[in-house]
Amino acid sequence: ARSREVAYSLLQRVQIVLSAAEGNNNKTIAEKMGLCEETVGLWKKRWLEGSVELEGLANKPKKLRLLIEEMLSDRARSGTPGKFTPEQLCRVMRLACESPPEHISHWSHADLAREVIKR
Repeated sequence: ARSREVAYSLLQRVQIVLSAAEGNNNKTIAEKMGLCEETVGLWKKRWLEGSVELEGLANKPKKLRLLIEEMLSDRARSGTPGKFTPEQLCRVMRLACESPPEHISHWSHADLAREVIKR
C-alpha cells in the first residue's frame, strides 16, 4: 500500500494557499491558523513564484504533486560546515556496529566517543 501521509508543515502551507485563493488576506489567514503574517506572506509568495510551472500539469498528477511539494518545502540551508570528514564518520559508524568491550552491554555515546579517541 502506498503511503498517503503528508508532513504537517506541507499541509499547513497548502491550507495557506487555499485560504488565499478564497480571497483571505495575510492577517486573516495568520489569525485563523495561529501563524505570523510574515510566514503566510512567505508561502503565498513562493506559491505565486512557482505557479507558472504548474500550468499544463493537470493531466500529470504525479508530476503536479511533486512540483507542489517542492514549491512548498523548506529550502536547503547552508548551516555550519561539518566537523568530521566522510572517512572519519565511516570509521565511527563501523566501530558502532562492532560489539562493545565485554565490560559493557552496548555502546553509549560516551563509551563510543572514548573508544574512537583511543583508536
